[in-house]
Amino acid sequence: MTAPDDRARSPAGGTAYHLRGVGVGLPGRAGLRCVLKDVDADVAAGEIVGVVGRSGVGKTTLLRVLGGLLPATVGTVRLFGRPVTGPPPEAVMVFQDYAAALLPWRTVARNVALGLGGRLRAGERRRRVTEALELVGLADRGGDHPAQLSGGMAQRVQIARALAVQPRVLLMDEPFGALDALTRAALQDVLLGIQERTHTTIVFVTHDLDEALYLADRVVVLGGEPGTVALDLPTELPRPRHQLRTREAEPYLRSRHRLGELLVSGTP
Repeated sequence: MTAPDDRARSPAGGTAYHLRGVGVGLPGRAGLRCVLKDVDADVAAGEIVGVVGRSGVGKTTLLRVLGGLLPATVGTVRLFGRPVTGPPPEAVMVFQDYAAALLPWRTVARNVALGLGGRLRAGERRRRVTEALELVGLADRGGDHPAQLSGGMAQRVQIARALAVQPRVLLMDEPFGALDALTRAALQDVLLGIQERTHTTIVFVTHDLDEALYLADRVVVLGGEPGTVALDLPTELPRPRHQLRTREAEPYLRSRHRLGELLVSGTP
């Protein structure tokens, strides 16, 4: 997400998401509870944006608004110039719970093909499944079932299923949060490789500051009660990125310190 008057754009060019005055109220015991308020932000096409903030500040709520799964109570949300009034065909959501997302009785290839339905010819479906599995490094596992996969592989299958529909936008809610550190680092690099090849716009929520900085072009911090954009920080990190060298770079350390200070003190 960029500040509303920021003209910088990714190589893909143009604006993907455009949010103005977005607020969300959710039913609570005492009536409608305001979760998000006055959110103004843009996401450039082809950009990777990480969203962080304290628990309960509205990160997942914002992601659901972007995915058309939850309507904004006030304000406007546009994707590629069109109002988001429901799940947009250009965007796909990837959830943290990969185990529940996969059908155990279907092979890996058939799980990846699930989102394609009957709208494509069989040959095109096979081509897309093959390409998606190759993108996530599982080209030789199409005949396996989910029970034969590690957690990291299962999450790769969920990402492959999202890629098979050829979305312009990936929305990811803590996509690697349930994985061990080594698997998580490997999948971070897989995601960066996918984005480099496809130029897909990615917005992801994470509680991990290091993950947000390593993956993102910009990190958005939600803060306050109700939640709003407290900071929109360009990471200023060159690509390609490296798990050790990138995390040791001065811009990375400077940005991490600033984000940490904000989350602790509440002051940018």
